[in-house]
Amino acid sequence: MRGALLLLAACGALAAGCKKGATSLCTSDVHCAAGFLCNPATGACGCGSDAACADTEQCNAAGFCQPRLRCLSTADCGAGSICDSPSGACIAGQTCTLDVQCSQGTVCDTSEFACEAGCRKTGDCPLGTVCRPCPAGTQCRTGSQCVLGPCDTQLSCPYGDYCSPDSSGDTVCARDPQGRPFCQPCARKGGTVEFCSGTANFCLIDTSKPFGQAFYCGIDCSEHGQTECPNGYTCRDIRIVTAQTCSVSDGLSACPGTVNLACDPSKNHPRTDGRPGVINDACEAATPSLVGAVCNPKTNTCTAQCIPGNESAVDAFCSCVRDEDCPTDACDSATHACSISGKPCIVGRTPDDCQSTSRIFCVKVSDPRLGDIGYCRIGQNCAPSEGFTCDRLLSGG
Repeated sequence: MRGALLLLAACGALAAGCKKGATSLCTSDVHCAAGFLCNPATGACGCGSDAACADTEQCNAAGFCQPRLRCLSTADCGAGSICDSPSGACIAGQTCTLDVQCSQGTVCDTSEFACEAGCRKTGDCPLGTVCRPCPAGTQCRTGSQCVLGPCDTQLSCPYGDYCSPDSSGDTVCARDPQGRPFCQPCARKGGTVEFCSGTANFCLIDTSKPFGQAFYCGIDCSEHGQTECPNGYTCRDIRIVTAQTCSVSDGLSACPGTVNLACDPSKNHPRTDGRPGVINDACEAATPSLVGAVCNPKTNTCTAQCIPGNESAVDAFCSCVRDEDCPTDACDSATHACSISGKPCIVGRTPDDCQSTSRIFCVKVSDPRLGDIGYCRIGQNCAPSEGFTCDRLLSGG
């Protein structure tokens, strides 16, 4: 009996260090180790979460730490181990069961469970290299290797490069053979062609800089479209604006215009397709059609919209609503090119090439603020793709 009393006294004195397995060892959480909670009914300390257990253990429903049955991520594994997703087991950090567990330029050799230099597809290789079969007679455990130069698409090339055939017939990453000034800075006003080489390479606004303070050279791609642009660039419409300026504060009355089509401004209403902008059924159904016209409440006629910001640094300008609103181009006898669009032309031809085959039209585009509006399209140029800037492309990303 005395021995039993001594044993109880010793256990009571050590209760703060006990975690589980004994009765009447705690009456509150302060008697338990960090991360463990006291169960007053049993007097036992149990784990409150996985954080109370070792890295390779988890807390079960009974409050006991047990070996982790399945890892969800490498964070569930101990130091020097990674989580093998298919099996849910923690494996040594230098081993693998999947290619994604290996760095770029290597894939998993499942016979050895080790990452080996090589590839199965170009996506396994670093940017600027592609996956190609290993040459005959070379030691290559994976059968293919990442090589520099050849390419499958322009996306596998550095920014500004084309993927094109070389003298041997293989496709390789290469700079523009014509040396055209992609994204090079230009000092002229936006929408002009004098500074950038080539008759239809326009000086464009760099919208990543304060408005009207930076310009760059676009490169003509009107004949071949996207295939004419190198990696990082997209073939985009080049648009100019009408000469008529306006005040945004005047709202729908900002651009009086010369369209005589009558409309009822009380029938202006939001678009039914969820896009931004106000439309009027009479202006929308006009024949011949009008581009992005609105109903002027002062004149009860269909007019252009006032758009803030433009390429000549004027606060606002009126959009075009028909082809007649766009400037008339003419063939320049000195350059044998249209003076605005830069398209080639024959001097003295009737009708003038610049007013017939290369005429400037009013085209419809979607503005995130006003909905459908009209711009005068003068050509197409390679410009930075969505999400890119000239600074990023010229620096290599």
